[in-house]
Amino acid sequence: MEHSRKIRVVTQRGTFYLDVDGRPDGADPVLPEYLKRKKEAQGVGIFVLDDSDVQRLSEEAFLYRLRREYFFKIGDYARSVRDVNIGVQIIDLITAHASNPELCLFFLQFRPDQEIFRRTAEAKLAIKQKDYLLARQRIELAAGFLQEIARVHPDTFPEAWLETRLQQLKKVYDEVGETWENDLSPLRNSPPTLEEQLRVAIAAEEYERAAEIRDRIRRRDSSASR
Repeated sequence: MEHSRKIRVVTQRGTFYLDVDGRPDGADPVLPEYLKRKKEAQGVGIFVLDDSDVQRLSEEAFLYRLRREYFFKIGDYARSVRDVNIGVQIIDLITAHASNPELCLFFLQFRPDQEIFRRTAEAKLAIKQKDYLLARQRIELAAGFLQEIARVHPDTFPEAWLETRLQQLKKVYDEVGETWENDLSPLRNSPPTLEEQLRVAIAAEEYERAAEIRDRIRRRDSSASR
């Protein structure tokens, strides 16, 4: 029997060994079961999640959150996006159909940060693919989502909260622009300056080379002053 590849994730709650693909703990995912039940209930009855259903789904969401953060840290943005999208489906399902209104409100508070994470991961993936326009569009989608959820739920997401989150997104948006400019700059692949070469030589304790570079700098400066 072929075993799935594992990753090791260390958290305050302990150490987890998670599968790279499928449900992180290797069990059958429960989300598809609930999505099927929801579809079957359309036009027939009301689809409702009781507290035990919410517990099962939230446990699954926690596992995907652990794995998505791991993939984000190592720069595997495609898998990170895959996992956060599953988490988004779970939270949206709970907030829309949980019979307990307190649980709806509890899980709603996590949805904006989930959206920030999702769009940031999508933007990082677009940057790797050098699609900078798409990267900025992803961040703009997150900003629009935050503004809308703050408008609909002002008591849960007040103005000060919105301002802080939008500033967080602006940093990512500006980072996209800086990367874009650097990638297009004609100086991006230019050779290192003599001063940069000198710093490298000194750091590597290559003192003879450093002395040669200093001589080249003096000759250059002397020629420039004539």
